[in-house]
Amino acid sequence: LEASIQNPYPEAMQNLAAEGKIVRKGQEKAIAKNKQEKVKIAPNSVFPFQIDWGLREVSAGEYTFIGKVKGKAKTWNFKEDFTITREMAKKMNKQTAFRIFIPSWWTTSFYVMGTATAVVTAWLMIRYIKRRNGREKREEE
Repeated sequence: LEASIQNPYPEAMQNLAAEGKIVRKGQEKAIAKNKQEKVKIAPNSVFPFQIDWGLREVSAGEYTFIGKVKGKAKTWNFKEDFTITREMAKKMNKQTAFRIFIPSWWTTSFYVMGTATAVVTAWLMIRYIKRRNGREKREEE
């Protein structure tokens, strides 16, 4: 996600510290956050402050961006509500560069192999116990 922070002044702003977080509307816990040091914003331009959502999927809903840009003499606070629709969330999740996708055949194979391992282990244990009991009986005779 990206917040556009504008410098409306005809002078460059340097050595700024920018931080921001995204929370569900009405909540305080950050879903995603970012912090950048030594930010420079050119005169009369927009700084694209990006916040990485991480590997979690984006879900539709109401969110709030809470940000702060701090300079030597002044601090600017930002708070903006926004909505992510189902279509937007679906598109964002599809375009994510880092996605972990586990094919369904892998999950099925995992359970089949786990079950087979458990059955073979149980069979070997039963076989071992029967052989041990058979040896003990022969030694008694």
